[in-house]
Amino acid sequence: MLDKIKVKIKKIQSGNYVITKRFEKLIFNPIIDKEAIQHFEDVNNVVLPEGYKEFIQIIGNGGVGPGIGILPLDNDKSIIDPRILSEEGEDKILLSENFPYCKAWNDDSFYAALEINANNLDVLSRNYFSTKHISGSICFCDLGCGELFLLVLTGPEAGNVWYDGRGNYGGIFPYSYKEKERVSFLEWYDIWLTEILDKVPIVERDF
Repeated sequence: MLDKIKVKIKKIQSGNYVITKRFEKLIFNPIIDKEAIQHFEDVNNVVLPEGYKEFIQIIGNGGVGPGIGILPLDNDKSIIDPRILSEEGEDKILLSENFPYCKAWNDDSFYAALEINANNLDVLSRNYFSTKHISGSICFCDLGCGELFLLVLTGPEAGNVWYDGRGNYGGIFPYSYKEKERVSFLEWYDIWLTEILDKVPIVERDF
């Protein structure tokens, strides 16, 4: 899969393709070495998916992608929810805990409370946006507007990409594509590259 991705990247970089509204060129951050990855895994007591590790060691540790791009693996930033501003640790994601879901989740009662401006809205909001809902995962892509792509590290869903749409009250659910009910990180990135090569208009792309 990585070899196929490298071919597609080279073709896009040498051709005339529309990348995103934000980025005109397909470029990447410097790669990360094996020792730095091992340190991240040891400190957080997790094992990163092999395909993801290959990508950040060979292609680049983050770079151009959907939204604001693929976020780099970072000992500080990869363990927090970028949507939460907190000095009390409420933004921290517990990576070593099991990812809590195996199927789509949302809390419709929270949206209903928003509609009527319920008295306990602060409590409900804190619970809805709590990082407990994304334990065992890292955010690897920030689409903006409070929507994230997650890479699950623990539990039965380990290695799969999930979508966190809580910024628009859309809940959390596994990312799927056509007949594939689950998608790995490399498959996810390959889908994005393929739609660029196929010259799918930005507004019509899957993400």
